[in-house]
Amino acid sequence: MTVGAWFLVAGPLAPSCPLCLGGESSPVRAKVISVLDGDTVLLHSGQRLRYLGVDAPEIAHEGRPADCYGDAAKAFNSDLVMGKDVRIEYEKDGGRRDSHGRLTGYVFLMNGQCVNKELLCKGLAFLYSPPGSGPFRLRNEFLQCQREAVDARRGMWGACPVKEENFYWVNKANGVFHRPQCNFVPSRVSWRWERIGSRWDCIRQGCSPCRRCKP
Repeated sequence: MTVGAWFLVAGPLAPSCPLCLGGESSPVRAKVISVLDGDTVLLHSGQRLRYLGVDAPEIAHEGRPADCYGDAAKAFNSDLVMGKDVRIEYEKDGGRRDSHGRLTGYVFLMNGQCVNKELLCKGLAFLYSPPGSGPFRLRNEFLQCQREAVDARRGMWGACPVKEENFYWVNKANGVFHRPQCNFVPSRVSWRWERIGSRWDCIRQGCSPCRRCKP
């Protein structure tokens, strides 16, 4: 089985309701009062919400420069959600918060448009499965959207130059792919690692790029 061939578990949709009817800990409707980057927003409740299933390029922070298309992803996100009411859906299984204490979910505009998916369709984010989270129910839909963006070279896929390697190592436990010389790749790889011949093949399978070696 290839790295990209995970199965999905369907879950029920969160019901429509007034602001924060689902409780302050996990609102199903909220207003966005600040856009922090391409995949994270601040809600009127003071909680940060990380978009589930996607990872946008980083903006400049902690003295490090922005990644290619990091500012563009933030600007697009802001155009979609800033100052607007949004509907939030969560996975049926698994936690609703990430390791940083942020809510994680699917964000929908009132017209039904999924913001997570739009970022992928425009080539402004990678498909991403947080460590230990397992597959999420919209993964196949998101992956198809990413493939179409890659094939059309939309957004960062056509604009951001990347040094190509002869091959890449994919960690089958988390779906992250690395350059051969990355410090996260052991000197002697085991069956938990898969060798893939091109960066584009990794991306088309839905693998996420390592944040350290940036393949």
